[in-house]
Amino acid sequence: MPEPKQPPFLSLPPELIESITDELDTNAVKDLRLSCKQLGEHLNSRVFRELTIGFTQMTYNRELSKVRILATTDCHAASSGTRTLRITSLSPTYDPGYPGPSLRNVGGEWVYDPIPEDPPETRVAEEELKGYLFKAIASLRSVHSVEWKPANKDAEWAQKDVMAALKTLHNLRVLNVETGHFKFPLPIHDLSNIQEISVHDTSTNYSTQIFDNLAKLVSRNPKITSIDIAGSSRYSVDPIDKNPSLHWIFENYPQKSSPLRLHQLSLTYCFLKLDSVTLPHLQHLTSLSLITIQEPYSRRVRWRSDGASDLERSKEKLAYGSSLDDVWKALKLSRIYLQELVLDVVVPSLLDYLASYSGLKKLWIIPGIFRDGSSSDSMASQFFLSTSFINHVQSLEDLSITAIYEGFWCFGPWNEGVISRCTKLKALKMAIVSVQLYPPEDADGERNVIDLLIDAVSNSMPQLETLVISTANAEGLRGATCGNPAMQHFARVCRNIVSSINEYRAPPSCHRLPRLIAGNDTGRAFVPRGPDEDGRLGYLDTTPSSRDYGSFRFF
Repeated sequence: MPEPKQPPFLSLPPELIESITDELDTNAVKDLRLSCKQLGEHLNSRVFRELTIGFTQMTYNRELSKVRILATTDCHAASSGTRTLRITSLSPTYDPGYPGPSLRNVGGEWVYDPIPEDPPETRVAEEELKGYLFKAIASLRSVHSVEWKPANKDAEWAQKDVMAALKTLHNLRVLNVETGHFKFPLPIHDLSNIQEISVHDTSTNYSTQIFDNLAKLVSRNPKITSIDIAGSSRYSVDPIDKNPSLHWIFENYPQKSSPLRLHQLSLTYCFLKLDSVTLPHLQHLTSLSLITIQEPYSRRVRWRSDGASDLERSKEKLAYGSSLDDVWKALKLSRIYLQELVLDVVVPSLLDYLASYSGLKKLWIIPGIFRDGSSSDSMASQFFLSTSFINHVQSLEDLSITAIYEGFWCFGPWNEGVISRCTKLKALKMAIVSVQLYPPEDADGERNVIDLLIDAVSNSMPQLETLVISTANAEGLRGATCGNPAMQHFARVCRNIVSSINEYRAPPSCHRLPRLIAGNDTGRAFVPRGPDEDGRLGYLDTTPSSRDYGSFRFF
């Protein structure tokens, strides 16, 4: 009897089979995997690519069964197929729906309600978990990336078991951790072969030790290409030389070793100074994110002031911090040309830096810190109408300008022409000026700004996938101490934006519209519909009608 021929699909190269199955959802891949043993081997990495371990009072039975199987059996599919491991709560007693103790008035005195006792079965489950957690994580030998976000009820033993297990994963290259609920200083410096490190929420009692360990990790992992560090406004300001900074991250790096070849750097609530200590590691940088960067002589209004000592403290910070103007001057002088840039302050030297080259692909700007509308508009005009922006219109693929106040940073007739030249955009986010939603009746030829914006992107941006039309605060509310007028403004403007989108009809020449979101990135969603009886495309609102506008976060 002749041997059965191999199905043509299975004769394809493994990478081609993987590309085809990547187009299927997870349930379809699971069904396909069970169709034959050989195909199952191909698809193990697809099915088990991502695995989550997260215990709560509602999920502990299922999660306990998962870690028990991983710890006590040879689960080849998970061991060889799992690439990303996500770790959340490690306590079966954790109730994510419990908001914490509440106050009530008893006999004229405010007292806290008693904290609910943990169900006895969850405490039993936690004891059983002690025997499985380390072995379960250590069994995932092919894990490449770990995302760890602890919960407040995690026990110290559980976090230590996770850390010990991570040290056994020799393929681990990417580590993302949030340290806000860690019960001890995370010894991440014990890990080797790390190439990408992200540490967020460093406002714990162990902040200094965590940054010290991060510096040791960087010094022991010379192949690191990505660093993402988020300090906190709550971070202690003492001692001076231990404020989070790029200098601190490199303080243990061997001077005689070759510098890192960083491609990505993201800093939040940190000091930054580019000099002989830090610049050598940034010569290959292509992606930079700077949010709430602290400056020695800060332009930001801080909640804390040390009075007469402020000037002395600022002078001390000059050792590891500089102004943002100096940062962009140093990048320009070093000819470090970025492809991706995220920032929340626009200063004059930034415009000079952007004008010095071309090729930016991603630009996210929150133009903050301006004290008044005129200075903000002046900087926006310089930005859009100079080579600072024009140099990059042919390369930009992702543009997000989150205007805080209405003005020239928003989309309008003043920048329609240059925005329309960004023909390679795949994602665009801009705010509008609310008064332009309804032009005056006597304004001859003046168009609704929503029509103007959608027409511009549909005519000029054939690759655009997502358009986000956001809202900005009214200029008259700049400096307001009460948030209610701003919230009312955002809700009113968003309602008017939604109404304008519902009424929008594309020109007959338009054959494609992008997906559209009103409000912000998670706001009210629209999909293209049509054509109508006149052959014109429009939008269909996919948000449930029962959703309250007031529930949106517009800014």
